[in-house]
Formats: sequence, structure tokens, C-alpha cells
Amino acid sequence: MYSFLKRITNTLLLALLSISLLGTVSLFPRIVTGSNKFFVLFLLFIFALFAFFVICQNKFLFHFNFVKKFFEKSVFNTKLVSHFGVCSIVFLLLFWQYYCIKNLTGWGAWDWATVAQSVLPGHEKKIEYFSFYPNNLFLLKVEHIVWILTGKPEFEAFFYYLNWFNTILIDIATVLLYLSSSMLFGKSGRKITLFLSLFSFTLLPFVVIPYTDTFSFFTVSLLIFSLLKFKQYYEIENLIKMLTIVVVIGLETAVAYMLKPSTIILPLAVLICTAVYLLFKNKKHFWRNVFLLIIFVLTFWGATSSTNSFLVNHNGLVKIEKGRSLPLTHFMAMGMKGNGSFNVKDDSSSKAIVDPKERNKKSIELIETRLKKFGFVGYLKFIVKKQQLNTADGTFGWGQESKFYLLVNHPNNQQEANTLPRKLFVNKEGVATDSKYNFRLVQQILWTIIIILSIFGIFIKSQFDLVLKLSILGFFLFLLLFEGGRSRYVIQFLPLIILLATQGALLLKRLSRKSIFKEYF
Repeated sequence: MYSFLKRITNTLLLALLSISLLGTVSLFPRIVTGSNKFFVLFLLFIFALFAFFVICQNKFLFHFNFVKKFFEKSVFNTKLVSHFGVCSIVFLLLFWQYYCIKNLTGWGAWDWATVAQSVLPGHEKKIEYFSFYPNNLFLLKVEHIVWILTGKPEFEAFFYYLNWFNTILIDIATVLLYLSSSMLFGKSGRKITLFLSLFSFTLLPFVVIPYTDTFSFFTVSLLIFSLLKFKQYYEIENLIKMLTIVVVIGLETAVAYMLKPSTIILPLAVLICTAVYLLFKNKKHFWRNVFLLIIFVLTFWGATSSTNSFLVNHNGLVKIEKGRSLPLTHFMAMGMKGNGSFNVKDDSSSKAIVDPKERNKKSIELIETRLKKFGFVGYLKFIVKKQQLNTADGTFGWGQESKFYLLVNHPNNQQEANTLPRKLFVNKEGVATDSKYNFRLVQQILWTIIIILSIFGIFIKSQFDLVLKLSILGFFLFLLLFEGGRSRYVIQFLPLIILLATQGALLLKRLSRKSIFKEYF
């Protein structure tokens, strides 16, 4: 059964990642056409140089070893110099993020801005919004705490503070992912993970979009780290530490779930793998493992139910009208319309129905109607198209909705308009846009590489491989079944993809040592 689970997971994940790869490649013609031609030629030159080095690495290996030994024996190989280099990189990273926050902070007309504005007194309380989407109540409370801790600032200042809080979470997540990779793959793997994390997400302008996507990047990274810690304690059979970390994981899962319900997929994948392993492969310490599982479930359930009850009845910010929340069937029906993304007509129709049972019934009817209209072949074509839309964009949907997405503060300030973040990520009016093709080209190349590496990562075994692959598969299927249609939703499980890509990169590194090119160069 355990082997069957691995085979079916590998097969489905390979199919979906292959579809994603086709989607990423299909975007290149438009992106390259819109990019600066000299910039494209420069990137081609860099790529050719890198390819030449990879192919001829055996020929130049002696020279690189000589340089390496020189540095190892020189003054540069001291702890002081090493620490100085690390501190310099961290300083540059933080300065870039500060520079982005200073010049890109603004507001938008979608959920992230709606929640943030609802924290501030004097602004209209979005009672209806939180009644329909109570899953954002926890985010509202978190941001309210940030507002209080920062001295109850006014509108513009609060958004700056909120972006710094968002940045801190992203940076901590990057460190946690680095440490997790170190536990899984060692020194060489953690360097790859750090590189992919920094350039695929941490250095991107999402520091100014404080929403559940970026917060989930943190919670998922935290869960991965804690799960690997549990694995360490499990292997040395330290029961006290195991109990402690299980309670911690239960609380972390509750926080992750209340911020973004779909993040429950990672703990579910762990539970499925554990159950199958214990029932069909190794029954050692069966009852101890059942006891730990019960502790996890009770911790998660207790934390989630008590917090949700408090948020609905005593949040102190907005009054919730019970029975107005949109059911899962609504998001499933919406995920089968058009591109599978947010649909205004479906949204308005569901909200207009007062009775929750009737609302759910109408959504089920819509699902049945749309399935019949698709037919089997039609639905498969729709799934392929939606998988590409869900995962193809390397900028994760940055600026797709234009002014609706983000309008920076002081858009007419000429000094700020000439800064690098403004030139890279927004247009002359200070509006986030998806027509910044030079930025898109770099990110699309990197994202394509990550997808390719992830495909290679399927074919290697590691300590965490089945959990990793089953979690990613679960997220893919979730986005195919429910509202999706845009790559922004990938952010929540990007840590998992980065680790799988790291696994693939290590496989390629091993294969390169046996490269056929060594026979000719």
C-alpha cells in the first residue's frame, strides 16, 4: 500500500508538473516580445556562458580547484571574513526590502487592503465582507494587534508598519526553509534552497502585499521545520520532546489553517503518509504513535474551535452575521467557470441568497450543470488549461489587476518615481502592472528552472520525499477543484516546491559527474 501511494503520487505529480512546464514555456513569446531587446541579448549571453561552463566543467576543474585551495589557505578563509560576508549579504537584503517598502507601499481594492482598512477607526467596517469570508477574521485580529503595538498609527503609516511585519515573516520563513533544507540535504542543498527562495520570492515586491498568501509562506515553512524537528526527536525516541513538538505543531497548524484553510493539506499529507506507513509497513510503537496523533488532533481542534468562536462572537472590531458565509461548494462552482478564477456573477448570485441551505443547494446545482456541459473530455481540457493558469506565471500574478491590485502612495512624486523599485514593478502612474516584461522575463526563466528541477526531484528518494510530493499534489488538486486560475495561490505552498526543486538540483548535480560531455571535453 505504501509503495502504491508513492507510485500514484509520483505519476500524478509528474503529469501536473509537466502541464505546468508547458504553461510556463507558452508565456515566453509574449514576455520576450515585450522585453528590452538588449536585455534579452544580455540574458542569452549569460545563459550561453553558463551552459559552456557546465559542458566544459571537467576541462577547467583543475583551475577551479587551484583557486579554491588558494582561498582556503589565504587570509580570506577566516571566520571574521566569512561572518563579514554573511552580514554584508543580510544588510543588502534588508536594505533592498526597506527600499521596496519605502517606494512601493500603497493600497489596493482587493482583500488584503479591505482587511487592513477595517482595522483603522473612522473607516467603514466591512461587516458584509467578513460575514461572507469569516476565514479572514484571524488575519483581521493579527493586523489589529500590529496596529496597537505600533502605537495606533494613521492610514499611511499603518500600511508601512504592516509591510514591515509582512517582511519579517517572509525573512523568518526564508531562514526556516534554509534550516529545513540543511536537515534534509546538508550543506550543498541548503545553498540551493536559499538561492531559489531569495530570487523566486523573498526579494520580490510581495513585501508590500500583506495578505494570507505571504503569511502562509511563513506558516508552511514553520510547519516544515517543526515536522523535521519532530522526525529528529522520533528517531532518538525522546518522548518528552516528541510530545512538546506535537503540541507545537498542533498550534502551528491551527494558526496556518485560520489564516489560510488550504494549508491544512500539509498536515493531512503527513497524517496520510504516517497512517499508511504504520498500518502497512512498520507497526513498531503503534499505540505510542496513535497517542501522539490524538494529542495533535486535540490540540489543533481545541485551538481552532475556541479561537474561531472568539473571533465570530467577541472580535471587538466587526459584527458577524451568522449563516452568511459562502460554502465550499460556492468556490468549487466558481472554479469551474471561465478560467476557474474569481467570478463576479457567481459571487453576487451566492451572496444574494440569504438561506445558507439554499445557497449550498444552488452551488451544487451549478456544479452539476457545469460538469454536464463540459463532458468528460471537455472537463479534462479545462483541467489542463486551469493547471497552466494556476502555476505558469513566475511573478505569481504580480499586477494582474492593475490599479485594483496596488496603487503606490505619492504616485506623482518624481523623486520616488525614479527609484529602481518603481521602475521595475509599477508604471508611471504608480500602478502595479504585469507589463514590466524585463522583470517578468527574469522571473519566468527562474520559475521554469524551478519547475524542471521539481520534475527531476520526483525521481529521487529522501527523508521527506513522500510528504513533500503528496503535499504539492494536494495543493495542485485543491486549486483545480476550487477557485484558482492565477499563480498567486502558488505562494502558499512555494516552500514545498522549492524543497522539491532542491532535491531535483542535487540529482542533476550527481548526474553531471557522470556526464557524457566529459568524454569530449
